[in-house]
Amino acid sequence: MATLSFHANPPQKSKPDQAASQTAPESLEPVCVPPTLSDQLPAPSPGSDSLVDGETSFFGLIPFEDDHQAIDRSVQDILFAARRQTEDLSINDRKAVFTELGRLSYAETKKITAFQMEVDASIWRIDKAGCLDDIAAAHARLNALVLVHFQETLIVSDLQAICTSYRDFITAKIIDLVEAEMRTGFGYMPCDFAWIGTGSEGRGEQTLLTDQDNLVVYQEDSGHADEYFAAFSEKVVDYLERVGFNRCTGAIMASNPKWRGSLLGWRHRMSDLMLRAFQDNRALLDLIILLDSRFIGGHRTLAEEFIDEMLANFDDRPGLVREIARSAMAGPVALGMFHRFRTEGSGPHKNKMNIKMGGWAPLILTVRVFALLDKIRDVNTVKKIKMLEKSGRLSSDMSRRLEESFYILTKHKLLQQIDMIKAGRHKAYFDEHDHFVDPTQLDKESSEKLKQALRNVQKLQDQIVTTFHLQSI
Repeated sequence: MATLSFHANPPQKSKPDQAASQTAPESLEPVCVPPTLSDQLPAPSPGSDSLVDGETSFFGLIPFEDDHQAIDRSVQDILFAARRQTEDLSINDRKAVFTELGRLSYAETKKITAFQMEVDASIWRIDKAGCLDDIAAAHARLNALVLVHFQETLIVSDLQAICTSYRDFITAKIIDLVEAEMRTGFGYMPCDFAWIGTGSEGRGEQTLLTDQDNLVVYQEDSGHADEYFAAFSEKVVDYLERVGFNRCTGAIMASNPKWRGSLLGWRHRMSDLMLRAFQDNRALLDLIILLDSRFIGGHRTLAEEFIDEMLANFDDRPGLVREIARSAMAGPVALGMFHRFRTEGSGPHKNKMNIKMGGWAPLILTVRVFALLDKIRDVNTVKKIKMLEKSGRLSSDMSRRLEESFYILTKHKLLQQIDMIKAGRHKAYFDEHDHFVDPTQLDKESSEKLKQALRNVQKLQDQIVTTFHLQSI
């Protein structure tokens, strides 16, 4: 199967990095690890350290939402603002200001380049790794690098795009290793298959702490294929766990027979879920989970066939979409009367608010409902918001507000993850479902921005109520 791959030797570093020789860590690497590339580290030259498609850096393969017109506007805005701020200065002082801006700009560019090259070096180690220990060490290193970068920039979209891309890369590497191992005992793979991500993995919204949300679909409907992919899936899930991907506490993994099957088997399963979803909340939840499906590894055409058939089932079932809309209204947003945060009244999280269930999850689910209505196939939340603006479902102002709300809510999730990592409690994030934030610890500006984000989610829920004639919470 095709995977991303370097084609030559890694960049030469002035100081050797020990990450590749470490054994698989039981916990995350220390989070305050700064980039170790020296200032003299040469950039990879075209043709020597090239990724597939001629890219010389892993960042050339990450699907950032680049907007060259926006870049030009930003540069012009910065220049205009600098001129306005210095118009009362003498020509010599203005020259000094712009000289200093140039120096700072160069330093920032240098810092970004060093970060990108550190990431490239870790990706190269993963690509060339022959054992899980090396992959685990490189994954931990990547997590540490991205954490430090996020603390400096607080740019959520960068973090999600980078984390998602290198974890896709790691998953593809694990799949290749397992496929090779399976040839001893099982022989060659009996048919085409697709490894599909769901949840934040499927939406391309990975963060610092990740668990597995995946499924497998394969072409051949036979006992031999079932036996092969049962063993294959268990091994891939096990290896992913060993390199730093926690197992899903809800068992939404291909190692679970419920999330594994032939294309024909999935068709029967889908029909059954569609019938039961009106009376069975678990069946409805399974359908909602499937809506975030995205190809990760294996055969893309099979994944696309599976996903297209799954989504087509909703196109002529408006009643089912209404049930999902109803579920989007099941939990209240964590903002009560007089715009006060709604917190837990008792228990271990007393006086804290659930940032996930009280804001982030309702936003994602409500956007997903409108995307279903407008037959939008993209799974990424921000992309769906933008496409809902294009379809006329959302005003440009509401689209902008929801995008900001998504990033604000996700930022608080990330800051909470960082606190838990530093405290050595990252396992609790999954084991105890600890997604709680103490609003009294927020400064005034952060508190007001978070309240506005939650108000925007409430407004979107109001739109759901109006569209589907539901009762508000």
